[in-house]
Amino acid sequence: TILLGGSSGGRGEDTSETLTADGQSQPSFDLVSRTELSCAIKFEDKVIITGGYNADEQKAVSEYNMEGFVKHHPNMVLGRTGHGCGSYVDADQNVVLIAVGGWSSSMHNTEKHILGQASWTLLGPSTYEFEGETSTWNTGAISVVSINNELIGTG
Repeated sequence: TILLGGSSGGRGEDTSETLTADGQSQPSFDLVSRTELSCAIKFEDKVIITGGYNADEQKAVSEYNMEGFVKHHPNMVLGRTGHGCGSYVDADQNVVLIAVGGWSSSMHNTEKHILGQASWTLLGPSTYEFEGETSTWNTGAISVVSINNELIGTG
């Protein structure tokens, strides 16, 4: 198990540590940017980190595996911090990344990225219907999970 980053206070925000079988931890690899208020999309053999707290990190998308940094992916359209993210496989067998909400100008919007393409696509406002009226989500601090290729958001 590898833990990436940490919270505010300047400690551990750009480092990782490995948890050993005996419950101890040891330093692992450095991260290319801080992970505070970012979002992680888990895959079998990698993790993709989206956004973050600092202005220069809010659009960033970085990939890591068990050895460390792998590559940058195209930046998101909107800067995101405290947002939700996830992935699914579309009908054409493309892996699609989703980023939704956040505590910034992006909080009412969703965007997607098909891995291997050059850019993200803004999908527009995240809305819901209640008693016949359509409203826009206030989606700061949303969490997203993928179950059986379906995305579920809470928060």
